[in-house]
Amino acid sequence: MRYSVMGSSSFGSFDVTVPIIYFSTCEIPMPYYVFKITQPTQLVKNLDLQDTFDEYKPARALARDLRKNALAGEQSTYQLVFAANQLEAEENLQERREKPVLMEWEK
Repeated sequence: MRYSVMGSSSFGSFDVTVPIIYFSTCEIPMPYYVFKITQPTQLVKNLDLQDTFDEYKPARALARDLRKNALAGEQSTYQLVFAANQLEAEENLQERREKPVLMEWEK
């Protein structure tokens, strides 16, 4: 659907046709996932789902509490992930990322 707009300026009159974009207000919100990540070897990551939240603040609070209350010798991290579903969240965490290239002045 398109909407025609007519107007004038100091340069003369104009007629513009623009598309109308409708935004859905009933979209399903993507949840936040909190994972405990242990990495016994370089190739293996164990992901343990701690909890799922619909809002950011309670998810952030849980992740911070888990990090703060972790045992001193524990070799695990806690990660907050925003994803469409649990499978996508796990895939994002398992993804191996390239280390960024540092420029000479960044060293």
